[in-house]
Amino acid sequence: MTVFSDLIEELPPGAIGELIVTGDHVCRDYYRNPRAVQENKIQDPDGTTVWHRMGDTGAFDPEGRFWIAGRVHSTIRRRGAFLHPQLVEQAAHGEDGRIRRLAAIGLNGNAVLVIETDAGEELESDVKARLTAAGLMVDEIVLTRRPLPVDPRHNSKIDYGRLRALLTRNRPRGTRG
Repeated sequence: MTVFSDLIEELPPGAIGELIVTGDHVCRDYYRNPRAVQENKIQDPDGTTVWHRMGDTGAFDPEGRFWIAGRVHSTIRRRGAFLHPQLVEQAAHGEDGRIRRLAAIGLNGNAVLVIETDAGEELESDVKARLTAAGLMVDEIVLTRRPLPVDPRHNSKIDYGRLRALLTRNRPRGTRG
């Protein structure tokens, strides 16, 4: 397991990092695609072992089971620490029926939680309480009645790139986030 770099380091149980694998099943490269090799493979200095980046983040428990925390590409770097959007989203949502969809994204070094809902400010205080109880923080919570953009292939998956672009485009310069 590695922590979002080419430095391979085995982490203790419970510590979240990037899942990488090696073994006979891992190919060394991609046919005529050096960019994919650079992005997805890590080679030991002696060149004998190739590791494959799975794209998932998570942690092993004491029994050796891997618990997924999210995807590497959606991980937010906030104030020098990594914040895993899926963990934020789970904690913020709880079992709250007022929330249709939500997404935590990084925006200019801040963590922004966008919630699709018809509820008002009372929802925001409830979400803040759930996040605090889980030991998680965001810099801003945005409530919207508009549907959050979803990946057209998977109507249930948030399109984080499109959401980030929408938020960036709709913010005047100098606002939070």
